[in-house]
Amino acid sequence: FSEAVYWWEKAENINTNQYYLAKAQSCNNSTERISWLEKAGESEKVVAEYEKNRDRILDREKKVVARAYEKLGNIKCATELYWSLGEYDAAVRLFKELLKKPGENLEENIEIGQDKYKSLISQGRLDLAYELFKTLIRVKNREEQIGLAILLLEGNMRFGKWEVAVSYSLDMNSKIDEKIIKPNVFPKIGKLSSNELCQLQAVVVKEFTHNPPETTLPEKQLLTKYFLDIAERGFENWSKKILVTELGSALERTGRLIDILPFYENLEKQNLAPKDRQF
Repeated sequence: FSEAVYWWEKAENINTNQYYLAKAQSCNNSTERISWLEKAGESEKVVAEYEKNRDRILDREKKVVARAYEKLGNIKCATELYWSLGEYDAAVRLFKELLKKPGENLEENIEIGQDKYKSLISQGRLDLAYELFKTLIRVKNREEQIGLAILLLEGNMRFGKWEVAVSYSLDMNSKIDEKIIKPNVFPKIGKLSSNELCQLQAVVVKEFTHNPPETTLPEKQLLTKYFLDIAERGFENWSKKILVTELGSALERTGRLIDILPFYENLEKQNLAPKDRQF
């Protein structure tokens, strides 16, 4: 093969599959061989070379192998490699296909996808997490769907995207001017029940209360309106999931005294336990 390579190069005829294959055969290491095999369009040989020598393959060539698996229709192996390489765009794209494939271990794949979903959120890859969310949500029951939505809310707040968290947990009948913010709807979840809405709002209130963030003035103004909007839904609604001290603390951190006085005046009318009257 080395001689064939020599004559092809001498003739400057190096843009053919035969030359690429000859180069692959004349290489001394798997890493280089894989690169030439990809140029020759030999996906099966790329995979075979990788599976024989996977411990010796560098990450750069693993991307080549992932592409080869994908071309051969081995979506599971391609997805696993993309995940391991941090090629999350490709991994999420293929994961969507994986869940559609008949005969695959659906439960196992869903569990893997859920772990990757949490990992993307923890890394702040929220756009990709949202794409994965839209896929996972189709194969989950209602309670699990809300659980996934809560994880996404928490991720957005952790990375300072309070406006996103507010929009997805805002009452569709909110009195906040839509020029300021519009309610958003999680795909496939649709309209939230009163209890589900309260559950999501509780996540936002508790996160803000127990881990107070640095906020800009516009964010503080938005959050004041949001917390007041929750309060206006009625004590019977929000108190199912949110403590008086939590909502009160959130309002005090964002609002002016004149804004939050009605909240406390309304509480005076409620039949509160003694511990809830310490405000």
